[in-house]
Amino acid sequence: IIFCFLTTIAIVKYQLLDIQIIIRKGLPYTIITGVAVVFSVLLIVLIQTAIRSGELSTSLLIAIIVIISLLLLPSFRLIQGLVNRWFYWTRYDYLKSLEKFSEESNSIIDLNTLSSSLVSLVTLAIQAETVYLLLPDLSNQKFFAHNISKNNDFSIDFRSPIVQWLTHNKGFLNVKDFDVIPQMRALTRDEETRIDNTKVMIFVPLRVMDKLTGIIVLGQKKDNKFYSDDDFRLLRVVSGQTAASIENARNYMIEKERLVELEKAAQMKANFITVVSHQLKTPLTSIKVAMDLLNEEASSQANTTSIKLQSLISRGIEALMQQVNDLMDFAKMASATLELDRSLVNPKQLISKSLKLAVPIIRNKNQSLKVYIDPSIPPSLIDAYRFEQVFLNLVTNASKYTQEGGLIKVRAVKDNSSLLVEVSDNGRGIAPDDAKWVFEPYFQVQSTKGQGNTGAGLGLAIAKSLITLHGGTICVTSELDKGSTFSFTIPIITEHE
Repeated sequence: IIFCFLTTIAIVKYQLLDIQIIIRKGLPYTIITGVAVVFSVLLIVLIQTAIRSGELSTSLLIAIIVIISLLLLPSFRLIQGLVNRWFYWTRYDYLKSLEKFSEESNSIIDLNTLSSSLVSLVTLAIQAETVYLLLPDLSNQKFFAHNISKNNDFSIDFRSPIVQWLTHNKGFLNVKDFDVIPQMRALTRDEETRIDNTKVMIFVPLRVMDKLTGIIVLGQKKDNKFYSDDDFRLLRVVSGQTAASIENARNYMIEKERLVELEKAAQMKANFITVVSHQLKTPLTSIKVAMDLLNEEASSQANTTSIKLQSLISRGIEALMQQVNDLMDFAKMASATLELDRSLVNPKQLISKSLKLAVPIIRNKNQSLKVYIDPSIPPSLIDAYRFEQVFLNLVTNASKYTQEGGLIKVRAVKDNSSLLVEVSDNGRGIAPDDAKWVFEPYFQVQSTKGQGNTGAGLGLAIAKSLITLHGGTICVTSELDKGSTFSFTIPIITEHE
């Protein structure tokens, strides 16, 4: 008796047992057991009564018992749920929130939304006064409080003993254990003051592949009690389930910010190209006009040397102006400001007109030209200038990359409701690794001597953008030492459609 009396005093004085927990866990199980006993007794009484009366056969009694048992199972589940709801309402709400969070965390990619849900979940489950979610900054210099309204300036340096301990040790870091952990003696005064002011109690690490990716910081509990083993088990579940989701959302946010920066840089680049192109085009236009006047004067004087020199200068100016125009077009396409000027035109006439400009280039290399234009091609709404630009680029490229005496074929046909144009050559062809890049800006196929070709490498990139604006497609098929075929299709649109 004396031993029991002393044990009771010790339990009450030193809180060796939590009476509230005993009552909270014992009472619901007592209720459930009592309900089950009552149902069992009633069932036994009914069975005995039926057996004594002899009115029911044994097989029928067994069937009735099975049916009653099956009907009672959902009832017991319902009673179990109600008891859980009544006696474990805090944990019940938490578990429901955890279930919902687990479902949402796999689909949520917004870091702010995910971190807010995590903080709300932990606050509900642990009943802590303050909860901070610390994530690495972009420079990986410190962990800072993310999306916390109460104390956004809470942060921990990567070199802090707290971070070092969490990195190299598994488990939670309890502030009460600071006195027995040698590393914690290296805490700075500022860190100690911040921990005291915010009443931090527990540091919970978030790990992905054994890498520390975040820290959940818990303040004291609302009831001023210590964290229990149940609390730590719940924290392990939460940290294990959310670490990967938080890290994925953070990486998505970082990549999204980088994409915004790249888009800004691309826009600045396009603006710079536009400005430079305009600055170059103005004096080039003046020089071209002056050269045209000089050419007219030189032709009247029949000075062969002057004519050759002026012709050479004129070709250089034309080539330079073409590159400037390409840069301006590319800048417009990069900034999505290029618009088509469609009109109802005959594609057959545009192809014939462009070929007249390309014939002198082809003849200079003694190349042959074969042309087939389908007479059934109808007029269509096309930007005539841009169509000629694309077609002439493909033909001049075919001549440029084909040896002297080579063959160039042009074919234009009506393909269902589209116009199909093909430009083929029997030149050196394009390597498979290069073929997938030919429509990329600034890419140039290397010559057989390993030297780059003249030009800015924008012609095919511009051609692809112009064809895309027309609602069509462009592609290339090629084989080394046998030649290439560039083809594009654009929808045939009549004025009445």
